[in-house]
Amino acid sequence: MGALKRATHILASRLRCWLGFELLFQLVVLSLVGPCLKLALDGAMALSGYAYLTWENVRAFALTPACIVMALVLAVLLALVALFEAAGLHYAFACDDAGDKPRVRDAVRYALARTLSAFRPANLPVIPYILVLLPFVGIGPTAGVVRGLNVPEFIMEYIEMNMVFAVAYLVVFVVLAVVASFFVFSIVFFAGEDDTFVNAARKARAAGKHHVVRDVLTLILAAFLIWVVTTALGFALAAPALAVGDGLLLWRGAARMLVAVLGLILTVPVTYATCLALLQSREGMAPAAPVAPKAHMKPLAASAVIGAVALASVAGSVYFSYNNFVLPAQQLTQSATRHVDLTAHRGGTFGGPENTMAAFRMAALDGADICELDVQQSADGVIFVSHDSNFERISGVDKGAWELTWAEICELDATGSYWEGVATPQKYPTLDEVVAWADEKGMRLNIELKPTGHETDFEQAVVDVINAHDFGDRCIVTSQAYDTVARMKQLAPEATCTYVMTLAYGDICQLDAADAFSMEETSVTPAMTAYLHANGKQVLAWVVNSEPSMWRAIGNGADNIITDDVPLAREVVDEANEQPPAARLLYSISALLA
Repeated sequence: MGALKRATHILASRLRCWLGFELLFQLVVLSLVGPCLKLALDGAMALSGYAYLTWENVRAFALTPACIVMALVLAVLLALVALFEAAGLHYAFACDDAGDKPRVRDAVRYALARTLSAFRPANLPVIPYILVLLPFVGIGPTAGVVRGLNVPEFIMEYIEMNMVFAVAYLVVFVVLAVVASFFVFSIVFFAGEDDTFVNAARKARAAGKHHVVRDVLTLILAAFLIWVVTTALGFALAAPALAVGDGLLLWRGAARMLVAVLGLILTVPVTYATCLALLQSREGMAPAAPVAPKAHMKPLAASAVIGAVALASVAGSVYFSYNNFVLPAQQLTQSATRHVDLTAHRGGTFGGPENTMAAFRMAALDGADICELDVQQSADGVIFVSHDSNFERISGVDKGAWELTWAEICELDATGSYWEGVATPQKYPTLDEVVAWADEKGMRLNIELKPTGHETDFEQAVVDVINAHDFGDRCIVTSQAYDTVARMKQLAPEATCTYVMTLAYGDICQLDAADAFSMEETSVTPAMTAYLHANGKQVLAWVVNSEPSMWRAIGNGADNIITDDVPLAREVVDEANEQPPAARLLYSISALLA
């Protein structure tokens, strides 16, 4: 607790300098990161001859020289941005203020000098250290852009549900956390002294020796206190809305946004101040106080640099505001007069065993507009419902769909290990059975074809089932293979043919066989949906399971939300439809920062 008290004193006594520096830093970074990333990616694509990126061509693009160079340059820039922030905060917290109080401009000059020192050969290891260790374990001063990278929900859920991947993820996390804990003060020594990074790491190891557990626990406690303070503030600000129910969404959105911004501004300064306080509590371990840098640049040159940065920041701010405020506002205004469909992913897997009749019936009861399902083909040509082409995960049988006849598949249990002992044993339904049920209940279907290369007339067989029930205008047919989408467009033009995309970037409307695009939620940006809507295409967002991601999808203009949690999604969609566009805009923007 002594270190936290000292950190509090550091933050309070140098409030003007570090807060001014951090606000300036966040403004410039947030203004420039989006345009810079887009310019770099668009440039690499243009040089490599790519008009768009999908999961089917991104591997080839990633191996192009332009992409490799772009990735390396961006990685270095991200590390330098993080180092700049750390060095500026170090000056604000630790400089000798026997004379004047530390000033923001001096912190900027000092940060620039220490950042440029990273290009010395002996200091190059600081770049992988910042990129790999500190962001991963979340206990060091890193740039907000590195901390804020979103891992798609479906990836994290897959890792959590797969024991091998979950254990591997945990092992990697623990190993990196242990390594980082031994060198947690490296960035403080490097930012605070004109020395090599190798020497800074040695000093950090010596300073942390015999104190590793205490230091890590102190930093975790500091992060926890930030969470407590911001959460408590959020509840306090949202109390009026909670007291009257859901009527004050605008107020709740403002509260969430304020808390998110405070968390963004406070996290790195509090963490860094805590690191510095821990070192100052040990005799002779803290770095020497930094000296105010001299202005080596001539006034005219300095003015030119400042003007260029200011102009770039203004341009970036316009770009950021347009993509994150103007476009969402337009989408939400349009959504006031259009319906946002709700699709139960595999029947809504939180409500029943996936891709079974039990799941589909539960999805209908929960208020889904559409049931999403996946189809395979048996050895004797029957189209049946299953996500996997192999039965190992669900039924414990290591056989492919093409290796078993329909009669043999009927003997398998489709309940799945996650529902063992909870749900009534289920069988794999045929597509014909599901379409007949949907036709009777007035339920629409999203039918995803998953070709393996073992099928015979796969697309035609699916279309035959759809046509047998005259169901073409009530279904969406999708696939992650664009060739399959194109064939379905020829065979079933009355259906909404949809390309399922894990990654979507660029001029994807060149894939003109698709009437709609089903994209992983992080690819559903306001700019992308505005572009697709302008070209007459629908936008489906998958798999959207948390409340913030649902609000993001709505705010970003998705026409359809695909989710495992149908009740939560129905609650969010209904609430959004009841609110004026301004309230939904603010709440969805706050979800971007959640």
